[in-house]
Amino acid sequence: MAQVALPNGLNANLVPKWRRQSGHGRTAVQPQLASGTFISLTLAPEPTPADADIRLELRRGPVAMSVSWPVAAAAHCAAWVREVLK
Repeated sequence: MAQVALPNGLNANLVPKWRRQSGHGRTAVQPQLASGTFISLTLAPEPTPADADIRLELRRGPVAMSVSWPVAAAAHCAAWVREVLK
């Protein structure tokens, strides 16, 4: 648990505490995984506020340009950036 908790800024004691609080304490049979076993997890994406913007700052020589683009049009922003960088 510590190998997962500590790199994510959590105290390793929180996981057992949360399990006890949720009623999912230790079970009689726990699966044993080999060291280095890959476990696939699906994470929900971070919610993005509808009014959030993509902010870019472009510099070429003495010229600097700041661009703000709505997140809802991220694909259009990517296309525009590809054209600018040609």
